[in-house]
Amino acid sequence: MMDFCNFTLMASGFRTIEGPTIDAEGNLYFSDVRGGGVYRLDTAGRVDLVVPKRKGVGGICLHSEGGIVVSGRDLSHVIGAHSRVIFSREDVEPMEGLTVGGFNDIGSDPEGRIFAGAQQMTSTGEFGAGDIVLVTGEHAGVSLFHGVVPNGNSVAPDGSVLYQADSAGRRLLVFDLHGIERPVVSRTISTASLPGSPDGIAVDEHGMIWIAFYGSDSVACISPTGVVLERLTLPTPSPTSVCFGPPSSRSLFVVTGDEHDDVELGACIYRVEVEVDGARVHHARV
Repeated sequence: MMDFCNFTLMASGFRTIEGPTIDAEGNLYFSDVRGGGVYRLDTAGRVDLVVPKRKGVGGICLHSEGGIVVSGRDLSHVIGAHSRVIFSREDVEPMEGLTVGGFNDIGSDPEGRIFAGAQQMTSTGEFGAGDIVLVTGEHAGVSLFHGVVPNGNSVAPDGSVLYQADSAGRRLLVFDLHGIERPVVSRTISTASLPGSPDGIAVDEHGMIWIAFYGSDSVACISPTGVVLERLTLPTPSPTSVCFGPPSSRSLFVVTGDEHDDVELGACIYRVEVEVDGARVHHARV
C-alpha cells in the first residue's frame, strides 16, 4: 500500500474501475469496465476474480439471497458460477431513433427494487439521452425519467429519497420513495459550481452526499440542499465512484479511471479516512 497525502493506494493496474460495493465482511467488490471482469478486494489486500471476462459493468449491488447483481449488457444476479438475468435491454422501450446499449450504475431502494441507468445510443454508436429505470422483478420494470446520462445513485439514511447523478446535466435528481409505487423526481440539486461531472455517489450516516467528480481531481461532500461541505483532492484527475467502508471504519473508498502519467499504475482504488460512516446500503430483492 502506498500513501498519497492522506489517501492509501489499495490496488492498481486496471483500465477503468467502477461499481465499488462493500459486503458485510468488509470485502470490496469492483469492476474493470474496459478490461473486463468483476473483482473482490479482501480485507487482507488480496484481489480475486469473481466474474470473469464480463465487460461494461458500471454498477454492482449486493443481493439479499447472496451474491451480487451486476450491470452491463443486462442486469444479472451472480452467485458463484450460477447467473440469472434479471432485466435485459429488450425489456426497456427505446426512444425513437435510439437503441438501448446497456446499463450503467445500479442501486437498490429499501424495498429491494433496483434503480438502473439505461444507456441509450444513436445509430452511430454515440450515447444519447438515457433513462432511469425502476426494476421491480424479473423482466419487469418501468422508465422513471428520460433525458439523462445516468451514473451513481444512493438512498438517504431514512429511506425517504434516492439521489441519482445525471452527469451531462451536472446535477442530482431527487426521487421521493415514501409511499409511492412509482417514484417521482421532486427536485434537483445542481453541482455546476464544482469542476467535473458527477459520477458515482454515496450517502453518509448523516445524510450528506459524497460525489466522485469525473474530469476533476476531487471528491466532494454536499448537503441535501447543495451546499458544498468538503472537497478531497486525489492524486488522479479521474475518480469514477465512491463507497463507504464497513460500519465503524470511518473510511471511504474511491475508484478511478486510467488517466495517470504512470502507464503501469492504470486505474486505481484508494482508501481515505473520513469522520463519518456510510448510510445503510440496501440489498436487491428482485
